[in-house]
Amino acid sequence: MGRALRLLGALLALALLGRSVQMGLQGASFAQLSLRPLPLVQAALAGGGALLILALASAIGARAAHGLPPGPRFVAQWSRVWFQSYFFRYVPGKIALVAERVRLGAAFGLSGPASATLVVWESMLLLAAAAVVGSLGFLGGSAGPSAWASPVQGAVLAGAALLGSALLFPTLRWARDRLPKLKAWIPEAGTSAGVGLQLALVALNAGAWGMLGLSFTGVASSLSPVAPTDTLMISAIFVASYAGGQLAQVAPAGLGVREAFLVAALSPLADPGTTLAWAVCHRVLLAIVEFALLGAVQLIPLPTAPAGASAEPPPASAP
Repeated sequence: MGRALRLLGALLALALLGRSVQMGLQGASFAQLSLRPLPLVQAALAGGGALLILALASAIGARAAHGLPPGPRFVAQWSRVWFQSYFFRYVPGKIALVAERVRLGAAFGLSGPASATLVVWESMLLLAAAAVVGSLGFLGGSAGPSAWASPVQGAVLAGAALLGSALLFPTLRWARDRLPKLKAWIPEAGTSAGVGLQLALVALNAGAWGMLGLSFTGVASSLSPVAPTDTLMISAIFVASYAGGQLAQVAPAGLGVREAFLVAALSPLADPGTTLAWAVCHRVLLAIVEFALLGAVQLIPLPTAPAGASAEPPPASAP
């Protein structure tokens, strides 16, 4: 039954991805675009590098939060966990993503609540990093969509996400100490996830966001002329739209939300048809890169037994 549900979730994710591409193609305009291969290759490399950095940040955070074994072997194994669960983000609500993380995390001795908490924590760090990168881009850009996003809004969003990530583990420890009946369901984590480490993870995620922005501008440059002075602004708008898609949980992986934000925010720089063409091509390119990396990490075997003495035991059964 579990295998059948995962297969169904995978097929649903592919169908929703295809649907998003179909929706984008309905408004995209390719008539005046011409393809230049070199920027497209650079965009693929930047997108792949960004995904690998995100997987590395997840591995560092998981090890710090749960005392998992260090070393390149664990990083490689956790990269499989990250890519395999990240694929299910296309299913609305992130339910399938969390379920896959729980299933794969069990190989490392992580309980269900511990794996779910990691997803929440990583989302906060990702959102903080996206807000920081977007704010810096708007500050340095040549034109700004002030009606849609601003450095002040980005700073507020980044601060709120950082505050949430910093308070998450102390709140869990407080709950474990004061709610003994629920202790078995509250993960004991975050012993090494201090504020300094969290800021470092935000910086690492910000680097990944920056590379994703460059990947999008690479696709735009491969299809139509883009002024060098507009590159930073286009990257910042893309990152901001990605963050908006992450916040819109009603849409799978922000399908439709991101494209709508891009069309509106990039209106001073490109017409809607061109912007949608950029977005559709970038979504397809990034999906191809992601699937290639997902296939590669399937060659990495996961642990066959719980790793690390600090992993939590399963919740106690009711008397």
